[in-house]
Amino acid sequence: EAYRLGLELPFNDNIRVCTMKSTKRTCRITLPDLSGYKYPTFAELYRHCFRRRYGRPREAVNDVDAVAQVVQYLLEKRVLRVPSDH
Repeated sequence: EAYRLGLELPFNDNIRVCTMKSTKRTCRITLPDLSGYKYPTFAELYRHCFRRRYGRPREAVNDVDAVAQVVQYLLEKRVLRVPSDH
């Protein structure tokens, strides 16, 4: 939405984080064949972080809010780290 409105974004555009790939070991959801852990869906990650279901998926406003909450949680728990030079 910010891009569409021509607004400057308040974060470094070079930093990319995949919550799915970076939380596989955090969520520890075992693959059906017991060979390791699977990548969590966003709903599974949200449930892991907050011990409750993600209630209203696929509504953009709710999705953005939920992702922000999850990223904040993961930063606080030091699961995700922002490089110090950013």
